[in-house]
Amino acid sequence: MAQKLTVSDQEIGLDDEFVNLTDIAKKNSDRPADETIRSWMRNAGTLQYLEEWELQNNPDFKPGQMTGFRLQATEQARAVSVKQYVEQTDAIGLYSKPGRGGGTYGHIDIAISFCYWLSPRFAVSMVKAFKLLLRNEMERQSLEFHIERITDSIDEARNWLDTIPGQKEGRNRIGGKKK
Repeated sequence: MAQKLTVSDQEIGLDDEFVNLTDIAKKNSDRPADETIRSWMRNAGTLQYLEEWELQNNPDFKPGQMTGFRLQATEQARAVSVKQYVEQTDAIGLYSKPGRGGGTYGHIDIAISFCYWLSPRFAVSMVKAFKLLLRNEMERQSLEFHIERITDSIDEARNWLDTIPGQKEGRNRIGGKKK
């Protein structure tokens, strides 16, 4: 389900529970988006957060690989790329998507962490916008659920009525002739 979320007059791509970090970085940083994301990945606090998130959400995560990334983070000349991180650790919280609508995507939890690193003000706006999106989605699903229940009840009532003997011909959908 690819859609957009508007935060502080900025459109941000969504893909299920994942948020386009590239869209966020484009509008909230003077630097190119990929450079901003690499700088964020270079931050020791970011790597600790990503490791903890993966440990709690991903049974296939390889935490032993994090030592190498922490060493890279301390060397300013070497940037940690999302692709390397994902390939070497089997991480599921981040991914890169090529082409139109592509970029670096992060699970909503990770996206909030990225927003906070970039701009706490934007992070608060992001949380509010995401909560509103979730509330609207829940209301939509609730409405669909109730419509399905009403439709099922109507069908059940029709089926029950069709079993009543002695109905006028044509009224019983089961055994009567339709006119």
